Amino acid sequence: MVADWIQGHPLGRKFKALVCHDGVFSTLNQWSTEELFFPIHDFEGTIYDNRPGYEKWDPAQHVNEWSTPQLVSAEEAPSSTPQLFSRDRGHADRCNLDYPQRA
Repeated sequence: MVADWIQGHPLGRKFKALVCHDGVFSTLNQWSTEELFFPIHDFEGTIYDNRPGYEKWDPAQHVNEWSTPQLVSAEEAPSSTPQLFSRDRGHADRCNLDYPQRA
C-alpha cells in the first residue's frame, strides 16, 4: 500500500522505479479479506462508520497520478491479502503508465 500511495503523489516522481510486494491496492477493498482488525483499528471504525477516512488514504483514488514504473510481486499464501489486489494494481498500471508491460 505504501508504494501505491507514493506512486499517486509527488514523492513518487522522485524515484526511477517502485517495488510493491503484496499489500492493499484499495482501502475500500480491505473488507474482502479475512483480516478486519487492522482496517478497523487504522481507520478508527468500519467502512460504514468512517468511509471518508478510508477514502482519504485509498491509493486507488490517485491512480490517475501514477507515472513511475512499478514492479509488482504477489503471492497468495500465507498472506491474508488476496492476489486479486495485485491484479487490480496491474490493471491500473496498464491503464496509466506509458511503458511496456510484462506478465
